[in-house]
Amino acid sequence: MPPFLTFFHFDADGNKQPDVSIFTMTRPSFLHDFAITKKHEIFGDIQIGMNPMDMLVGGGSPVGADPAKVPRIGVIPR
Repeated sequence: MPPFLTFFHFDADGNKQPDVSIFTMTRPSFLHDFAITKKHEIFGDIQIGMNPMDMLVGGGSPVGADPAKVPRIGVIPR
């Protein structure tokens, strides 16, 4: 169920700040790597997807490649 990506950060005092839902992610994705700079957070939405129903219903893997999916890079300004 959406949101499939939620972003949050901790302030300088170590307090967790409110979650920010990223609704441009339209389905579960395998977000393996990310980068943090002084001004941005950067993540890749790659062609590897997550589908737990494949495992529950069909006995397959919940992780698989989707060659029809267009890879994207997400940039969140600080």
